[in-house]
Amino acid sequence: MNQAQIYSLKVWLTMVVFAPALQMSSNAIVFNLTTSTREYIVAYPLSMGIVFLCTLPVGLLLILTISKLSKNIKPILLKRWTTLIISVLTILSFLVCIVAKDAYPPLVLSMLLLPYSLPLILGVWIFKLDDDDDEELAS
Repeated sequence: MNQAQIYSLKVWLTMVVFAPALQMSSNAIVFNLTTSTREYIVAYPLSMGIVFLCTLPVGLLLILTISKLSKNIKPILLKRWTTLIISVLTILSFLVCIVAKDAYPPLVLSMLLLPYSLPLILGVWIFKLDDDDDEELAS
């Protein structure tokens, strides 16, 4: 695996690991669900497995596109484009919920979107794509 593929894998796995915890926490806040620590510990691995399986196409798409684009454009531009694309794709994936009249209030909708897009976007910026990455961010 080259460095761009490892970077893409790290970004996607960040979402796989943190999205279930963020989703369960947001459900507890929005819907006043109280879960015991034991229920949380039992549900987390299952949730993580479901997120892994359901977002496998996203992970493969990230690996393919970032690997291909990293050869042609600078890392900072790649990170900006990846952030924009992740945001747009997340919104498009929940478009049915957005368009449907009175389907979800804005707060609930944001609690559906953020647990999945936030870890991806943070992963894009936290991990280094290559050795020149720090130099470009500083300039």
